[in-house]
Formats: sequence, structure tokens, C-alpha cells
Amino acid sequence: NVGFRDYLVSPRQWEILNYGLRKAAEQNFVLWWYDEKGYPSGTAGGIVTRAHPEYSAQGLACYRQEVEGPRAVRVDLPVSCRRFVWAGAMPDPDVATRATVVDLSDKIDEWGTLRWDAPAGKWTVLYLAERIMYEGTHASGNVCEFKHYVNLLKPEAVREFIRVTHEQYYREIPSDLWDKMVAVFTDEPSFMVTYTGKLPERFDGKIPVIDAPIFNDRPPAVPWVDDLLERFQAMKGYDLRPYLFSLFFSQEPEAQYVRQDYYDVITRLYTDAFYVQVLRWCQEHGIASSGHVMAEETLIAHETYHGSLFSVIREMDLPGIDMLNADPQDMLARHSFMAAKQVASVAHLTGAKQVHSESSDWVQGNEGRYATLPERLGQGNLQYVLGINQITSYFSWHELDDDAWKQYNDYMGRLASLLTGGQHVCDVAVLYPIRSIWTHYLPALEPPQGRSHGSKPRSEWVAKLNEEYPDVVRGLLRSQVDLDIVDEQALIEGEIRDGALYVADEAYRAIVLPPMYA
Repeated sequence: NVGFRDYLVSPRQWEILNYGLRKAAEQNFVLWWYDEKGYPSGTAGGIVTRAHPEYSAQGLACYRQEVEGPRAVRVDLPVSCRRFVWAGAMPDPDVATRATVVDLSDKIDEWGTLRWDAPAGKWTVLYLAERIMYEGTHASGNVCEFKHYVNLLKPEAVREFIRVTHEQYYREIPSDLWDKMVAVFTDEPSFMVTYTGKLPERFDGKIPVIDAPIFNDRPPAVPWVDDLLERFQAMKGYDLRPYLFSLFFSQEPEAQYVRQDYYDVITRLYTDAFYVQVLRWCQEHGIASSGHVMAEETLIAHETYHGSLFSVIREMDLPGIDMLNADPQDMLARHSFMAAKQVASVAHLTGAKQVHSESSDWVQGNEGRYATLPERLGQGNLQYVLGINQITSYFSWHELDDDAWKQYNDYMGRLASLLTGGQHVCDVAVLYPIRSIWTHYLPALEPPQGRSHGSKPRSEWVAKLNEEYPDVVRGLLRSQVDLDIVDEQALIEGEIRDGALYVADEAYRAIVLPPMYA
């Protein structure tokens, strides 16, 4: 991509980029370009949020008080929040329904302060407010720059990102070089409402801070956009406001249905605003849409960062993953292997012919070592078995000698050639159970203590499914049964004939259901 010094605004940096591209093209290198100053993609190096602070990532934050009446209750609008949205009180939040919740929204004054005389008994008081999400999230916990992120539920925010970044690349790169461009790579976009905890110690004090953190509160939060209530009403046919407590508390059936509707809506808004807009731009300009998203491994991360992994990956011409673990035994024992199998499965459902992996030894680096050549080859072998057929190496150059690097690159290149252009065949599919996560997931009440994609699940069902779903896939693979993972859309769009479910170029004769709790 264009140089980071005076990012996107320096004529000299564009000259340097085009010089490098031309030299690379003369050597028959494959040309891609990268859409961000580091990552996560969406801010154009902070240009979008600097020019449009109203486009910053938002969450609906939940502040709660446990009180015993009779007593006077006061809750002020937190200084970290933009505006009040809803307030209510309930005797038992675990079984709350609309009928048992006391709506306190009419008790808010012009300054956003709640005043309520609580009657006798124990009450949980919830105060929900719009909050700019930055402190404690991936935006302030990556290894590139700490800066405010954009709200990817806002189509206009994404359009501005495309105008500043994609349109400029198209203008600045000569047409003969543009014709050689294969893809544009996007890196780890997300809702940006999940707290990720501290970076590993080796990065302390080494990451540039563009936007200094201000606030220390870490309220549980869910994705939000200014007009969400209106858009929800239009899509689902009822008013979400009196049910907002359901996004944070209650496992009653009423609350579970509301959560399914809520996550369905925000997943569709997010997918359309970012991934569909980027895909359409790429199609109009003769280049493939590619990249990888944040935390492809676990169901909980899918829900908290994207709503649904399958929804967003479906909108990539050349989907990919981030493989941070170079120990193949550990990859299979934990969740790492699921990233490759899930994204490759989406490619089979959409007809994409290549699936790439940004491969590194991040995990081993956090242990104070680097991956050996056998580990790197093993990492590649497992990924290729699971459906990857293109490796983008993020290993450091100095860790192996030239002979070892040649062995690695030759080996990975040969496998990629052998596994590209053929036809994947398997007759077993496993259902992607994201709706069960939507049904039962509740945001953690406290932020994680260490580096994590969220805290321990509050729901026992969510915790079990997050482990049992990969157990099903792992068990089939270890029994030498290849499989694809399919979502509800595949079931709806597929055609049943001759004893099989036909989707794209696949024919599944058995559909395996993981444990589900919807």
C-alpha cells in the first residue's frame, strides 16, 4: 500500500508506490493492494473519523444499579456517553419480561438524569445510553495505532472510507498497472464494541497513540447506530425500545426472540454497509474484494464482532483468514482450525475458487520464540487440508535461513498449485449454529482481565455450544470424514434431489446438527 508517512495525501508517496508496482509487475509478481494504514480497516488512517467524528463507532452501553427500596434512585448520564436511550427497573433480571419491567424513560430530565422513587423490594435498575466505543476495544488494543474507529453500521461512514481510500487508489495507479491488480485486501473490520483486554507485554509502550484514551469505565455494550430503532421497526415490524433490556438480561423466551431479531438486524445492516458496498465498488472497478475479518475462530467472537461470520464472508470474492498459531497440534486441539474450515466452507457455498491465509507465529511470539520450519510446514499442511489454497506469509524474514525459506516457499507454492482449479467434493455438512448464540448470548458484565475476545460467557448454553460445535467438526475430521459447514441461507437456497442437498457445486447427503439451544 501507499507509504504511511503523510498517508494518502503525499504525491511523493504515490510516486514511490507506482514505481514499486511497476518494478514488481516487470518481475511478474502478483499485485494486490491493502486498504488501510495498518489495521483495522475502515478509518483511512484516521482521516474519516477526524473529518467526521459523528461516524465514530457506537455502542448501546448498559449501566446498572442494585437497589433496595423504598429509596430515592438517581442515575446521571455518564460523561463517556452521548445521550440517554432507555431506563427501566426489574425485580429479577434473569426472568424479566416486558410485563415485569418498570419503564423509567419518563423519569429522565433534560440533562439525562434519572430520578425514581423505588418502592419496597429489591430492584435492578438499568440505564442505557449511546456511547462512543474506543477505550478497551480492538481500536485501542491492536499493534498498529490506537485511534478511534468508524461505525460500520453507517453506510455513509463506509462510503466516506471508500471515497478517501479506494477512489484515490483508482485515480493514482496508472490504468495499465490497475489492470494487473488482482484484489484489494481489507483487514479485521468489526462492530468494535467488544473489550479485548491488554496486548501481550512485548508490545508495552511500542504502539503509537493517535487518540489518547480518556475514559476508564467499561460498561457492557452492544452494537448501535443513531437510527437503529427506526430501522429495526421497519425490518421486524415492532418497537424495540421497550425490549432493550433483553439485550443485556433475561433468558425468558420473549427476550430470546428479541435477541434473535436484534442480531439478525444488525448483522444485515453491518454486512450491507461495509462488505456489500466494498464488493460493489470492486466489481465496478474490475478488482476482487478480499481480506479477512476479526476473530474467525469461535461462535462467540462471530456474534460479538460481526453478528455472523458467514454473512460477511459471503460478500468476498476471495475470502481469507488470519492464522496466528503455527503449532499444528495446538491448532487442532483448540479453535484455530475452525477459522480455515469455516471460511473455506463459505467459499464452497459461494463458488469462490481461492481461500487465502495470512499465516504467522503470533502465538509463539507471545511465548518468546518463533516457529520452527517443521511447525510452519505443519501449519500449512493442516490449513490446506481444511480448504486453504493460498498462503500469505507474515513470518519474519530473519527467523530462518535462505535454504529454509526456499524449502517453505517451494512447498507451499506446490500445494497451492495442486489444490487450485479442482472441484471440492464431500457429502457431509454441519450446520452453522449462530442462531443459538444469538438466542442466549448476553454481554459480559465485566471486561476481560487478560488478552481475550470477550469475557467468560454468562450463559451456560453459550459456553457449551462454543466448545461442542468445534468438537463435532473436529471429531468428524479425525474420523477422516471431510465436511463443509453450512448456514441457514444455504439450507434455504439449496435444492433437494436424488437424496442430496445441492448448494452451488456441492452435494450433501448428510446434514449433521451440532448441539443447538434456539
